Amino acid sequence: MSYYDGKEIDCNCETANPLQRDGTSQAQRLLDALEPAYIAVDERKLEDLMLFALEYAKNLRFFDADNTTADDKDWQVFISRDITTIISQISRKNLQSERDAFNVLLNDLEDAPTSAKLGALWKPCLDLLKELDTWFGNCDERFELQKTLQLYFDSVFLPGYTRLLGYELGSAEKLDNDLPPNLTSVSLDSKWSEELPLTTDKITNIYTGDNDDDRLRSAALYVKNVFEQFYNSLLSIIAKAPSFLEQSIEAYPYHKAHTGLYIAFLQVFAYLQESMNELTERHLEYYFEDILQIEPRSAQPDQVHVIFELAKNVASYYELESGTALNAGKDSKKAPILFNTDDTIVINKAQAVLFKNVLIETETDSDEEDSYTAVYASPQADSADGEGEALNEELPQWNAFGEAQHGISPATMPQAAIGFAFASPQLVLNEGEREITLAIDFTAADTDSQTLLDDMLNEELKDYFSVSLTAAKVWMALEGPQVILTKASGTYTLTISGNLGSGSPATAPYNAEKHAELVDIPASYPVVYVQLLHKTVTDNTPAESFDSMLYPAFKNAVVSAASIETTVQGVKTIFAQGGPTTFDPSKPFEAFGTAPASGSSLIIGSEEVFYKVLDSLTLNIEWGDVPDTTGAGACDFATYYAPYLTVGAITAVPTTAGFVARVEYLDKGRWVNNSNSSTDENFIINYTDLTDGSTSSASGTNIGLFNTDDAVHGQAIELTRTANQLFHPSRSDSFDTLEPYGTSSQRGFIRIVLGAKDFLHSKYAEALMRAALKTSTESTHPIYSVPPPYTPKVKAISLNYSSKQTLDTGTDEFFVIHPFGYKKEDEVTGSGIIPRFEIENADEGTSEEQESMFFIGLENAEPGLSVSMLVQVVEDSGNPDVELPDINWSYLSDNTWLTLDQSEVLKDTTNGFITSGIIKLALPEDATSDNTILPAGYHWFSASTKENSSALCKVLSIKTQAVKATFTDNGNDLTRLSEPLAASTVKKLDTPLGEIKKVSQPYASFGGRTKEEGNEYYRRVSERLRHKQRAVTIWDYERLVLENYPSIYKTKCINHTANKLEVEGCYTELAPGHVCIIVVSNLRNQNQVNPLQPSTSIGTREEIKTYLKTKCSRFVQLEVINPDYEEIQVNFGVKFLPEFEADKGYYRTKLIDDIKKFLSPWAFDEGADIVFGGKIHRSYIIDFVEERDYVDYVDQFLLYKLNPDGSDPEPVEAVEASSAKSILVSAETHILNNVKEEDL
Repeated sequence: MSYYDGKEIDCNCETANPLQRDGTSQAQRLLDALEPAYIAVDERKLEDLMLFALEYAKNLRFFDADNTTADDKDWQVFISRDITTIISQISRKNLQSERDAFNVLLNDLEDAPTSAKLGALWKPCLDLLKELDTWFGNCDERFELQKTLQLYFDSVFLPGYTRLLGYELGSAEKLDNDLPPNLTSVSLDSKWSEELPLTTDKITNIYTGDNDDDRLRSAALYVKNVFEQFYNSLLSIIAKAPSFLEQSIEAYPYHKAHTGLYIAFLQVFAYLQESMNELTERHLEYYFEDILQIEPRSAQPDQVHVIFELAKNVASYYELESGTALNAGKDSKKAPILFNTDDTIVINKAQAVLFKNVLIETETDSDEEDSYTAVYASPQADSADGEGEALNEELPQWNAFGEAQHGISPATMPQAAIGFAFASPQLVLNEGEREITLAIDFTAADTDSQTLLDDMLNEELKDYFSVSLTAAKVWMALEGPQVILTKASGTYTLTISGNLGSGSPATAPYNAEKHAELVDIPASYPVVYVQLLHKTVTDNTPAESFDSMLYPAFKNAVVSAASIETTVQGVKTIFAQGGPTTFDPSKPFEAFGTAPASGSSLIIGSEEVFYKVLDSLTLNIEWGDVPDTTGAGACDFATYYAPYLTVGAITAVPTTAGFVARVEYLDKGRWVNNSNSSTDENFIINYTDLTDGSTSSASGTNIGLFNTDDAVHGQAIELTRTANQLFHPSRSDSFDTLEPYGTSSQRGFIRIVLGAKDFLHSKYAEALMRAALKTSTESTHPIYSVPPPYTPKVKAISLNYSSKQTLDTGTDEFFVIHPFGYKKEDEVTGSGIIPRFEIENADEGTSEEQESMFFIGLENAEPGLSVSMLVQVVEDSGNPDVELPDINWSYLSDNTWLTLDQSEVLKDTTNGFITSGIIKLALPEDATSDNTILPAGYHWFSASTKENSSALCKVLSIKTQAVKATFTDNGNDLTRLSEPLAASTVKKLDTPLGEIKKVSQPYASFGGRTKEEGNEYYRRVSERLRHKQRAVTIWDYERLVLENYPSIYKTKCINHTANKLEVEGCYTELAPGHVCIIVVSNLRNQNQVNPLQPSTSIGTREEIKTYLKTKCSRFVQLEVINPDYEEIQVNFGVKFLPEFEADKGYYRTKLIDDIKKFLSPWAFDEGADIVFGGKIHRSYIIDFVEERDYVDYVDQFLLYKLNPDGSDPEPVEAVEASSAKSILVSAETHILNNVKEEDL
């Protein structure tokens, strides 16, 4: 019973296939009976024929010189005494009967012990001694064999005999009757009989135990030990017999003439035997070839990929016809090895020199917290880390389409630097406290993007964006950044704000030499660069983190408006002029000259301030030398100028508030003021006392020059507007350095024009005269005096301002930052915020987003010509469990990826980056090399996929101007085809051409095969006769797969089994009509993603499935899958022996490796087989670990079968394969802990 979508489903998932079996490997296919040597017509060897002659001589009666004979006389003596005959007897001696007889006696004693049965055990031991004695007695002392036999007698048999004698003497004390035979009565035929001892002082009590039965059984074990020593010694001598036999033939000069002649005959007879024994092979060949008419497969020529290089004198291209001969030297027959090109190729000078890639890694999980999207980009894809690190020298492979980085360490791809940048005069911010606000209004038509954006509304997003501005020498970060997303009426607004303190450097126009390292753009003004800090989600990432949502949220944004607002306080670097006089604003100066009059003016200039459209302007003025009219440091100009009225020089006293000025701005060379009668043209004027902070407001066109409460106090005069903008100048399109004001000046200045009330400098002389006159004419003779008129002196001056500018590409510059470049947008409105990785179909007017894009940069390419590229891949290095994606080819034209028409993909023998081969593409006429999203100066192709890029193989190299060539037989030695032709063997054309400078063969040849012979042929025909090219039985399926797919090491056919039945993921072994084929790739394939779990790519599996469907019933529902590898992991504490403790780190690693080899021996040992099913107990692994010579003991040993979903497993006593498609394998690592004795 199973469950799907919350419903109970009866799918027989738990029913096991009743046929429990292993699969079939390549090594198991050949039947022993097909081996020509399986049964030989004459299987006799020389030693057999020597013994045959000896037996035959028994039947030949011997007649002496008197022509008399007797029944006991034969010809054996002429044969038996020759050393070769003796060695032949030794080599053919079968001791198994002696062992079996001894074991029968021993088992009989074990069942019912008696002293008689014990005594019977002595005889087999003595028989073995006598056998050795016979060999020794017959052996010629001049031959090496006798020395060997003497050595065994002295070292094994004599000590063993002595022990038996001691046992015999000991038996007399323990047993009353049925004693063992008297060894002293044993006689040998050789001189050894004199060496056997008659007694010994080593009397051994071999009878131990609580009763007679146990004592007899104990004694039997002692005798058995002696028998085993004798038996093994004789086996060792027999094993050495072949070498002694060869020595007796080649290095023994003492044979009798008749024996030597017979041996010589036997050696000649061996040739006849060899001919007779070929009968089996000849019969097989006759039957298969002549009767069945099944010919052996002919030799298959090998092929090479070659690269051509044009000579320098060839301007552009050269056509090389198909069939052009290439020379690869000579073979063993001294015949030239020639390869002919398969296709015509137009060789040109295009070279693939740059390789980059982009990968959008997306993981969608039912638990949204575990879903993420991240963008990675490799500026140098053909490197270990994507940024230029050297590749592995032994296998310099790299991921052309990138690699998912989640959980990988170290990373193989850097995160993509994507975002946007504005270059604008609005960002000229030289000093002071500067606040910057960038607002981008955009819409997102895609509902998925809207959902993600809505989740971010009103959240603080500052951690997910990096904001930088250009300074003179470096990029500087925006201080105190705030990023927030809001929404109104369906339009989103991304607001990025922050500040630059007074201690921060001035912004500066973009300088490629200083700023290109971060982002390389052709900007004219200061730049603000906003980069998305997108990241993958890790286990400890908070659920509310948005960094994994940035790309999918903003990729579909369409900008409707953008603006930059700046607020600056404390601009002190300004121009100050009074008439032709230029002042230094850092020092006190007379604002309106030494004798200011109505209409006198102070001109203030700043390119930062007055080139911009202002929302507000604040003049911060502190006046110097203001008269003290109160005696307390305060000033009231009415009091100060009262003497002028007293003496009659003026008719009304000027007040502090009466000193006003008109503010005018320079626009297009003309001074303009806001004196329009319309009230919305008037300024809103806010005054702030710089001493006590008090404020006041007014409306009008004139500003009060002095603080009306106390003219001594400086004041900030802020000019704002309630409608429209402050002033009405057009926006400056130039931010050139401001020169002093002159008649040619067009922008950048304001002037403060003194109003109708001046400071009475013109009245001062009159006032002095009147004061003197009045002093002299009045009877009281008072003394009248008038103070000198106040000359306004600026003690300190600075500007504050705010400005908001809607950005447009007439002046401002908007760049979308791509991983390897930028795109300068013609219009802000309608553009995106970040790049979209998509290709466009110009004919259909559609575009498709890609998951992975591999960029190939071509140097010296010419549109209108084709480019033939050799793509050498590491086969089977892709993810075998992912469906193969379609490869979409495109080319770059004016920063847009345009799909290559199918007719422009001229050839692809790589099957979509699955196998090594040639890809030939036409470079369209509209391909451009002045693009900016990728380095300029190159033409670019892109190979991309919409999904499943992990299924594609890793790449070794990509080389242009490639063509395939095939070997042509010119009477060559075809045995050469058994091995690939080494790289760099093909080096030249057979007939040199001046247009071709160089021919190279970067990799070994492939596809070659010698003529089918011997066992390979017999196996194929035998299987063909049985399955008849039809897949009916399990046997048929397995043999058809193994024969047609040599890369498959093992296959298993499971009948009535479905890997997926009705319910996704439901596996059942009770599914009539279904056949499941499990395939295991070559175990020695080091390109596997996981060598402990060899897998077959989905491409190969689909190919096998397609092939089998042509051989099986159309009603069969067929699946070809990889095995389920069920991982075994152990977790235990280990204590190493004291002598290994110092290197326990090394031995911990060694123990892990040893456990992996123990659990998955086939991954390390070429002779080991991989087995389906099985069961392994915890105690079995413990025993293995404890037997390691560096392990002292283990503690807390736990055994797990890892769960496929990654959940924590429970410890078990034994791990058993869960299904017929399962294989138990070692986990990639095991958990070993150090054991401290104090913890025990």
